Amino acid sequence: RLILQMENEEVSLPAGSLDGLTGLTELRFHFRTRGNPGRLTLQPGVFRDLGRLVQLAFDPEIPVAGLTADLLAPISDLRELSVGTDSAIPLDLFRHLTNLTSLNFFTHATSIPSDIFEGLSSLNVLFLVSHGAPLPEGLFAPLANLEQLALSGFVGFPQTTLQTNGKLRFFRILQTFPYPYILQALPEHAFSGNPLLEEIQLEGVGLETVASTAFSGLHRLKVLNLSRNRISYLTPGTFGDLGSLRTLHIFNNPISQLDAETFVGLDSLQVLNLRGMQISSVADRAFDGLFSIREIILIGHNVSVLPQTLIRQLSTLQKFVMAFGPLSSIPEEFFSGLNGLEEVVFYSSRLSSVSETVFDAQSFSPYAKVNLGENRLSFETIDLLNRQIPGRWSELGCVDQLQDRFVCEYPKTK
Repeated sequence: RLILQMENEEVSLPAGSLDGLTGLTELRFHFRTRGNPGRLTLQPGVFRDLGRLVQLAFDPEIPVAGLTADLLAPISDLRELSVGTDSAIPLDLFRHLTNLTSLNFFTHATSIPSDIFEGLSSLNVLFLVSHGAPLPEGLFAPLANLEQLALSGFVGFPQTTLQTNGKLRFFRILQTFPYPYILQALPEHAFSGNPLLEEIQLEGVGLETVASTAFSGLHRLKVLNLSRNRISYLTPGTFGDLGSLRTLHIFNNPISQLDAETFVGLDSLQVLNLRGMQISSVADRAFDGLFSIREIILIGHNVSVLPQTLIRQLSTLQKFVMAFGPLSSIPEEFFSGLNGLEEVVFYSSRLSSVSETVFDAQSFSPYAKVNLGENRLSFETIDLLNRQIPGRWSELGCVDQLQDRFVCEYPKTK
């Protein structure tokens, strides 16, 4: 293994500079420069003695000049390559690297040849970063064994380009400075032809709309991340084919309402995280279909009223968090029908009273925690709740409504 650390902004490696390193299997280049990121130029013949090399990596922000198919020909046994260039991409750049299994490719070029990946039938992992170049149709078609694909720096959803071999299991679009990705819309049948997908990561890519059939056919999907976008509405039935999904991240989106059956189809979902959203309205059957749900989290919401039977059918529910919002009351018998609740949180709401029928002892496990901190509950209300299910209160914040001198923000006793 050899790591070359460059101190100058401009470095050139001539032919013969790596001669004699015939046993080298891993080679990495790092730059330590101030100001300009630097530039590395490779002269023909620089890799001529590195026939056993299997890993080659350059700093992703450092453009490499002199990349040609002939330059890479002596290292045809290469398995992993990470390289970037700001020059025009040769059509046959990877022609000799038929054993490549992992490729990280960063380009500033204005166009990407449609057949640049021709012959890379062994490639399993591809991370492709551009600076605004369009994705040619059929770009990934030669990648017969591609299982993981990550993209950055493109515009729009690569629906036609995404038609691969059907073996794709992981797909990600991400932001990598200074390569922004602008997505905006997820079209109908966005992932058609990729039925084996198990994970999709679309966090913080400017997504505004999601077609109701965008995820159709993805019966094996287990993880879906749509967080930190600009999605304002989810059409009921959007997740209808995602019966195997266990993790859904949609927090930090400006969604204002949850209609009935919004989450229908998510039979295996265990955690629903809705924090950092603008939800002001929740329909009575919004959580229908969540047959395996264990946690529902709404932190930073605008909901003031809850439907009485909102969670009554969620027999597997263990944790319900609704905090930092204007909720003024909890419906009577809200937890009726449940029997395994372990934690309930209404922290920093606007509760002034709680009916004795809300916390039915039969709905809670023996060691359940209830957090009503930072509310305006009177001592009479707290005393009533303690007598109803003693020992369950982990944190109570209260202000006596009749005598303002009583303030207890974080008492830890019963």
